[in-house]
Amino acid sequence: MRRVYLLGFVWGWSFFFVKKALPGFTPWTVACGRTLLGALTLLVVLRLRHLRLPADRVLWRHLAVLAVVSNAVPFATQTVAQTHITSTLTAVTNATTPLFTAVIGALALGDRLRRPQFAGLLLGFFGVVIAAGFGADDLHGAVLQGVILMLTSTFSYGIGFNYARRHVTAISPVVVAAGQQLIATCLLAPMALLSTLSTEKRPGTIAVLSLLMLGVVGTGLAWILNYANIAAVGAANASAVTFLVPIVAFFLGIRLLHEPFLPRHVVGAVVTLFGVALLQGRFGAIRRRVLSRA
Repeated sequence: MRRVYLLGFVWGWSFFFVKKALPGFTPWTVACGRTLLGALTLLVVLRLRHLRLPADRVLWRHLAVLAVVSNAVPFATQTVAQTHITSTLTAVTNATTPLFTAVIGALALGDRLRRPQFAGLLLGFFGVVIAAGFGADDLHGAVLQGVILMLTSTFSYGIGFNYARRHVTAISPVVVAAGQQLIATCLLAPMALLSTLSTEKRPGTIAVLSLLMLGVVGTGLAWILNYANIAAVGAANASAVTFLVPIVAFFLGIRLLHEPFLPRHVVGAVVTLFGVALLQGRFGAIRRRVLSRA
């Protein structure tokens, strides 16, 4: 599980780097830039490990699907969402990824959901409702749009986790990650080019460095860890990385981005993560571990 903790820390920083990159780049350029830099990083890793991109057409079709649902769609929607909402709310909403992963796994792969897991699903989404401030005076169109975009992103991630579990776990994580990042770059490039040509934004040093970190570490190296986790512990457990992401994102958002500390974000995050823990049966696992030591 050490890789899960490391990935949670890395992805927690990703929301910070997106916020720092957006003043200098359009959202589409940030999304495309991170996949391009991630792909280049992974190609270097492939070379160092004496690996090659696959020649199998069927595998490339699987990688194309993953490029859409695990990169192009979520990266674009997440980045646009962060132009409307804080990185802390983004991270809380991102924690719904295991919820969608479980639902899609049940519907598409026949995974069984018991009553406690259904309760976990309801709790998880209720936590997002609390964090987003539904019913509060400061909930307006932009915030609602940002939350909807983030839920679109996490739904897409849920598809990606299950699709990867079914089709690519036997393939080297570096090969899978490199192939899908290349395809995602091609998919995002037209919108990135059009949006860059139509904007007056000029990237400064902070924006460029943030995009570099987002692409090389948060996308390239992180996706090696992600697929290694899926192969080792399964899609549902691998998606538990979102337990750690909000903690890191909260700290960075409040301390470094000077975002407002809103109690409802903390309450919403706790409720959402409690629901995810219930969904994944973690309380039962802890209980069995304690009883075995007694």
